Amino acid sequence: MGYYFLGIDQGTTGTTALVLNQKWKVLGRGYKKHAQIYPHPGWVEHDPEDIFQALLEVCNEAVHNAGISFKELAGLGLDHQGETCTMWNARTGETVYNAIVWQDKRTADLCNNLAREHSGEIEKTTGLYVDAYFSASKFNWILNNVEGVKELHCRGELRAGTLETYLLWRISGGEVFVTDPGSAGRTLLMDIEKAVWDDRMLELFGIPMGILPPIGETCFIKGHTRPDVFFGVSIPICASITDGASALLAHGCVNPGTIKVSYGTGCFANLNVGNKPIFSRKGLMTALPWQIDGKKCYSLNGSAYIAGSGLEWMCNNLSLLENPVQSESMALSVPDSAGVVFVPAFSGLAVPWWDQYARGLMIGLTGGVRKEHIVRAMLESIALQVLDIIEVMKQESSLPIDWVRVDGGMVENKFLMQLQADLMNIPVEVPEEKEMSAYGAAILSAYAQGEFSALSDIKNCVDLKYRFEPAMSQDQRQTTVELWHRAVERSLGWIHTK
Repeated sequence: MGYYFLGIDQGTTGTTALVLNQKWKVLGRGYKKHAQIYPHPGWVEHDPEDIFQALLEVCNEAVHNAGISFKELAGLGLDHQGETCTMWNARTGETVYNAIVWQDKRTADLCNNLAREHSGEIEKTTGLYVDAYFSASKFNWILNNVEGVKELHCRGELRAGTLETYLLWRISGGEVFVTDPGSAGRTLLMDIEKAVWDDRMLELFGIPMGILPPIGETCFIKGHTRPDVFFGVSIPICASITDGASALLAHGCVNPGTIKVSYGTGCFANLNVGNKPIFSRKGLMTALPWQIDGKKCYSLNGSAYIAGSGLEWMCNNLSLLENPVQSESMALSVPDSAGVVFVPAFSGLAVPWWDQYARGLMIGLTGGVRKEHIVRAMLESIALQVLDIIEVMKQESSLPIDWVRVDGGMVENKFLMQLQADLMNIPVEVPEEKEMSAYGAAILSAYAQGEFSALSDIKNCVDLKYRFEPAMSQDQRQTTVELWHRAVERSLGWIHTK
């Protein structure tokens, strides 16, 4: 048995690998981007073989940088981008089509048609809205549009799954064909309370049961890597999980009322709500991030569309700043936003507004406004969007939230993190490790090997880099939020439809 643990994060733009020791410190890491394929407007694909080769390369890089050999690995865990999926020939291992990415919109019409008649039924069963974002309609498209796929199914040789299923199948040489409840829950095909494939959902989306993997637990020894495929070693494959769920666990958010927020292109909040699902009335999504030792953990998830991408827009389209990192110093160079409020509704607003016809606006302009005020207003809009999500989570879960853990590229912006703590009136905690999804996958591989006596012990793994305490007065907080909501109301329904 080795003494090191490998975590692999297969993300939308690239793949990351981390090697951890038994003190849960990162010894080595690897990263590689993969190509984004855009065959038609609104279509987004990945080459599964490209991703598999990238996985091998980053694992090799991480192990080499750690100064160990593959024989010293005790096991590996894998997290992935969630809804992106593919199908392959079980006999040859060849994919029948590229992986269709969660961003892909080719099946929007199919989803809209299903939503008109079956939205309530689907939401109650799966906890999700009917949307092309999820995997079910993508499976349907491949089945009905790729030549030879139905014949493969008739011969019993067709396999389908989200990317963790495909990658585990590859590194095990076809031994491991399984998914986990969190990954299956992103397909629109799983009963979220029973954690089983739902016959009615399969019928609605036209997916044959036989092509899908069994749903196992999140964390257990699922099989082993095949030596002739994976660096000459047979090591335990211990965990599979979605990227957001892996980060939630890595942050130590293992008890109800604990929450993490990721700041990237957009913002993504996940609140642990315990062992029973909560179905939102205000647009939060219900998820089952993991099932471990027979115990289910449910979460409420909410997102804001524009965060880091708003700063990129100010750089690339308006030339207000040279790069997003500069936003911190610019925001701190002025005492406030001079009354400017920015609503970044470039493609509508999500929780709690859910208005696809809202559009971005900047309001409160006077002759004294400078670009620093506008950049500060953009950062304020990010924190205010997250505040709106968390307020809905509090209302619908009735859970006290004592602190928020954060990750993503923007957490190094101290102005934004302090403002977030001020607006929420609770501390914001930034961990030392930035790659929390890969970190969580590695920790899960250690859990499967008995390195922790209880899941709650994972809380002790995380080292904090910063802790931001709220320092804003109640009057200032209330004024800021009221101005924000007044501005949002003016952005709603801007695009009129007949």
